Amino acid sequence: MAGLFTPKKKREQGWPLQFSDRDRYGAFAHRKVADLSKDRRLFRLFLLPAILIGFAVPFAVTFIYDRFDRRLLHSRTVNAQSHSIPICSGWDRASSRATCLVDGDTGWEGGIKWRLSAVDAPEITSPGCASERQQGLAARDRLQSLMAAGYAIRWLGTTDRYNRELVDITLRDGRDAGRVLIWEGLARTWPNGAKKWCNR
Repeated sequence: MAGLFTPKKKREQGWPLQFSDRDRYGAFAHRKVADLSKDRRLFRLFLLPAILIGFAVPFAVTFIYDRFDRRLLHSRTVNAQSHSIPICSGWDRASSRATCLVDGDTGWEGGIKWRLSAVDAPEITSPGCASERQQGLAARDRLQSLMAAGYAIRWLGTTDRYNRELVDITLRDGRDAGRVLIWEGLARTWPNGAKKWCNR
């Protein structure tokens, strides 16, 4: 009876064969199923950070491009225009990438708000007196006429307390726009100049 169940008889009758680890894994017989499961866990462990990094890269590239856009791409000479730079109105200037003037020391260039670095012009929107507003309009209009012939903006890489980019503006003839306004009495040096808009 015992001979009926010998391995040879089992193979002849189609019994399932028993495989060793070497039969199962070949040259990698020393690696067990548990080791392969561990490899799969490590793969999953590194897969999640890879997915997160892949998701974050486009946002990082956009952020870096925006910073370079502010510092480099807008530091260019603007060719002479047949019309003056417009005065800013109430639209969304950042999203529309507007270029316009707010007053004698503030404006927008390609949707980025800037302020002259060492110049303070009279206020237009919240003046201390009627005289200051009139002087502010005169400073803004003079800056508009100066920049109409062409200008270059140098972004200084810093912002003021209102998050405006500090800049220097060089006119087409090489003069500094802020110094011209100060020399003509339409603005003062900042922060040390005396503010006498309402004492004139």
